[in-house]
Amino acid sequence: MTSRQKSCVPCAKSKRRCEPQTPRCPRCARRGLNCYYKNAPVRDLGQAHTRWGENGISHLLSDDSSHSGDVGSGILISNEPTSPEARARAIAERFGAFPLRDTRERLYREIRNPGFHPAYPIQTAVDKRPIDKLTRIIVSWPRRFVQKLEAPFIHSSIQHASSLPPPLEGAFSACATYLSKTDDTKDIVMNIIEKKVTQLIGLDLSSLSIEAHLASLQAFLMLHIIQLWDGDVRQRAQAEMHSYTLESWALVLHMRVTAAAKEQDAAALTWDRWIVLESARRTALMTLMAQGIFEMHKYGVCSYVPNMAEMPFTTLDGPWDAHSRTDWTEEVGRLEDAAVENYYDYAHNWKTSAEPSVPSAFGKLLLIPCLACAPRHTFPSVDIEILD
Repeated sequence: MTSRQKSCVPCAKSKRRCEPQTPRCPRCARRGLNCYYKNAPVRDLGQAHTRWGENGISHLLSDDSSHSGDVGSGILISNEPTSPEARARAIAERFGAFPLRDTRERLYREIRNPGFHPAYPIQTAVDKRPIDKLTRIIVSWPRRFVQKLEAPFIHSSIQHASSLPPPLEGAFSACATYLSKTDDTKDIVMNIIEKKVTQLIGLDLSSLSIEAHLASLQAFLMLHIIQLWDGDVRQRAQAEMHSYTLESWALVLHMRVTAAAKEQDAAALTWDRWIVLESARRTALMTLMAQGIFEMHKYGVCSYVPNMAEMPFTTLDGPWDAHSRTDWTEEVGRLEDAAVENYYDYAHNWKTSAEPSVPSAFGKLLLIPCLACAPRHTFPSVDIEILD
């Protein structure tokens, strides 16, 4: 029987007034909640299997270059209309007019170029090698997290902690279980991950400290990557719907950290506090980067560039790689104001430099899409190998 409830489920459960909107009502958008409605229509998900569904992410984790032509060649299943014409209309409404082409066997994509100012997005052919490389890096994060407690946005100090923050502890357990799965246990493992994600998206961000918000987003991202790239049709569709929540969590964290950094007295800044602020900056950036790469593979465009372009990070490795307060103090003492830049300024300065220096480890990840979509002559003597 169809419910007459018009409010979204989170607002109804909280007994709060709802202004029904899609994809999220204003209250859920402000709080970073997963907004959904009881009477939402069930959409046709089309074919149950694609080349992505058959292969999962195993071929992306391989160094075998023979797989490079396969990445992104399948139409991923989601809750969006599945016919090419309907999909083209949806993309045109969201990103602007793009020609309808067969996406299978395409080696180049049209995206909005992160190497240029986001106010003037342009369409450009993309070298697929860097995008494939970045995809392999992203899908390796859950494995690296379990095996070495490593990720580009998780500080090494966590390796010496006696315990992990509760959200990361839950994600660690789920990722470890995922890495040990077999064909017989995969369904159970993916259900465990799904339950962990459900618990996370039920959190009220407004009640969390920046530290708790950060740990929750890092956990959410790890599990989201597994669902998005290796889930079955239903789980992948669910992960795509959660993408709105993940994005809002990242943007809210970015705003919170930006405000906290402005209020922070530089002279009173401690190593522990700096780790939280910088980890939050990098986590927000990598969350949108991971979303953008998936969007490139699926739609051939990236809508996350404008938000990413304004996000800052520390461009030098020294402070991030410091293993003690003493080392960190020395490294910070060498920094200039220019050491903290937003993504756009960093990419633009590196692109326009006559002799670009070898970027920081984190900077390399941010520059891979720029190498992918900029003409080769705009990066003199620079090749993808510089990012190895």
